[in-house]
Amino acid sequence: MSTQKSFKLERRLNFGNTHEQASRSGLTRVLTPPDWGSIPQQVGDADALGYDTLLSAEIPNDPLFPLVLASQVPSKIALATGIAVALTRSPVAMAYSAWELQRMSGGRFTLGLGSQVKAHITRRFSMPWSAPAERMREYIEVVKACWRTWQTGEPLGYQGEVYQVNLMPPGMALPPQENPNIPLHLAAVGEHMLAVAGRTCEGVRLHDFASRKYVEEVALPNLRKGFEQSGRPAHEWDAFQLSGGGMIATAATEDALQSEIIDLRKRLAFYASTPAYRIQMDLEGFGEEAEQLASLSKENRWNEMLSVFTEEMAHRYAAIGTHDVIVDRIRNHFANIDAVQFSMPLRDKTDHGVLRELICDLKSK
Repeated sequence: MSTQKSFKLERRLNFGNTHEQASRSGLTRVLTPPDWGSIPQQVGDADALGYDTLLSAEIPNDPLFPLVLASQVPSKIALATGIAVALTRSPVAMAYSAWELQRMSGGRFTLGLGSQVKAHITRRFSMPWSAPAERMREYIEVVKACWRTWQTGEPLGYQGEVYQVNLMPPGMALPPQENPNIPLHLAAVGEHMLAVAGRTCEGVRLHDFASRKYVEEVALPNLRKGFEQSGRPAHEWDAFQLSGGGMIATAATEDALQSEIIDLRKRLAFYASTPAYRIQMDLEGFGEEAEQLASLSKENRWNEMLSVFTEEMAHRYAAIGTHDVIVDRIRNHFANIDAVQFSMPLRDKTDHGVLRELICDLKSK
């Protein structure tokens, strides 16, 4: 058994409202109503398997509603948005929701935020857009200012370039609570957003499309740069949590693993075709492949992407291996990460037992 590093293990809530359906143009996502009634069972299953955190993502559901339900299930498991899109909501409205989720969960909530890209903010939500890193810095400062006001009673007065908030009548303030220190994590890819995360947050949620080289050469230096600007004592850096930072593919046998690798390569190729993640490809020397993938995506030639994004490339961005070696592969790829999102298909009791053992091993020191 490997004893090099202990991870926190994260699992995403699954609402069963998306599946893929084959069509002439490839795979199409089909939406059905979410299965909210499954949430209590999912909380119980995650507890039994040994997970530390349940994540609720904003694709496409509102990420806060499921956590309201999950917070009412007796459990010690942590709850987090992974992530909620910030710039579609007022920072004060977000502060209200997070404060109440922290109270409802008995202090188990982490607020994970992300900015999203300009097209979604302006065209899908019809909300204003400006330099995203600076906007997110002020957004987070407003959220935390609201929390301080509610807990301490100090006047609310925030004057920024983007946000100005100076009204919080006593009748509109939320009451203080037993667990006021809500961890706030920011999704970040580029250097400026990483620095904002280090400066204003208690953790960062790195993208799934990430290599170890990116974490070591881009993410960590910029997070530390921001942290140094925060004025916090140096020793508090040890508590700063890094989550995400790669993908995982595993199966019982090499034959079964090949199917998982193909699915993984499809996801990675999609991200690699996107300009927002070009830094990940350039850093690994895959600039030419990124251009090819971007061209294929513009022409809707999705099925041809696997000929460009090879299995060898996939190993740069993911921990890949059969069950007997995957723990060591995860420890290597995620060497600088604190919390890893890990799951696998669970078809029977044997699969449940295997996953429980893998989680136990990953959490051991």
